[in-house]
Amino acid sequence: MFSNIYNQKSLINSTLISYKKFLNHIGGLVTNVVSFQLNIIMKTLSELSIVLSIPTIIFGFWGMNTKVPLSNESHGTVVIITVSLICSILVYNWLKKKKYLLTDKKVFQLLLLKNIYV
Repeated sequence: MFSNIYNQKSLINSTLISYKKFLNHIGGLVTNVVSFQLNIIMKTLSELSIVLSIPTIIFGFWGMNTKVPLSNESHGTVVIITVSLICSILVYNWLKKKKYLLTDKKVFQLLLLKNIYV
């Protein structure tokens, strides 16, 4: 009877150790997926801030109370807006060419990974 109890205890201990390892592995997997998703969000926000900072810098120069080109022209505002949009589009295209931006295909793949692991 004691040998049967000892065998059952050994079996339960080995099963508990296996479950503990499995749960630790699952916990690490969930942590990695959450970290990966956070990295994707931060990358997207960084890309957006880079593209939107160009017009902010340009408008900041023309918002100062000093003499700047086109400040007395009637079409100066339109020219400045056009220049800032062109600069932003150029930076966006440059980032896209360097493959720094998340494309629709990458976003789809990342969403697919999210559905698999979460």
